Amino acid sequence: MDDDEQYCGGTTSLYCRTDYFHCESTCIPN
Repeated sequence: MDDDEQYCGGTTSLYCRTDYFHCESTCIPN
């Protein structure tokens, strides 16, 4: 449960780590 993870594109099935500049192909299925 890292706060560094944010919702990507408003989709709860995809998460995007703040380590990346944008949520694109960096999103991984949860």
